[in-house]
Amino acid sequence: MVMPPAPGWRGEDIRRGFLYEQVEMLRKSQRAGCAISKEQPD
Repeated sequence: MVMPPAPGWRGEDIRRGFLYEQVEMLRKSQRAGCAISKEQPD
């Protein structure tokens, strides 16, 4: 869920926050993928 930018934020700060959210989502998905792969070995 993307939060609306706070008043006074610059575009750079908004992009940084968006990238941070994307990285966190990737980390969570990677953790989930690792857990699934461990449960189901090839």
